[in-house]
Amino acid sequence: MSVLHGLQQGNEVLAEIHKEMSIENVEKLLAETQEAREYQQEISDMLANNMTVEDEEAVADQLAALEAEVRGQTLPVVPVLPGVPVNDDLDPITAEPEAEGAEREEARVAVPA
Repeated sequence: MSVLHGLQQGNEVLAEIHKEMSIENVEKLLAETQEAREYQQEISDMLANNMTVEDEEAVADQLAALEAEVRGQTLPVVPVLPGVPVNDDLDPITAEPEAEGAEREEARVAVPA
């Protein structure tokens, strides 16, 4: 008896869905979906870079013109910076910590008890 009841409820739900959705609405939805698919395919074709030989030649010509334009430009003059002074009389920085470490070792002499 529960199977029969389930079928009955299913039919009622389907009848309500049919009331809410007309055939015209479904056809309109399918048409919009088809348009969206066609639009997406057009975009995919563009992104796939399906260029004709003429298109590739035009792009190559534009690139050559841009490269020639860049080669013809002169770079701005950059001022020369002064050199860094060199002082060889100073000890390296690493020499100081070693000297302090030697003093610490002398301070740690064991005292008999």
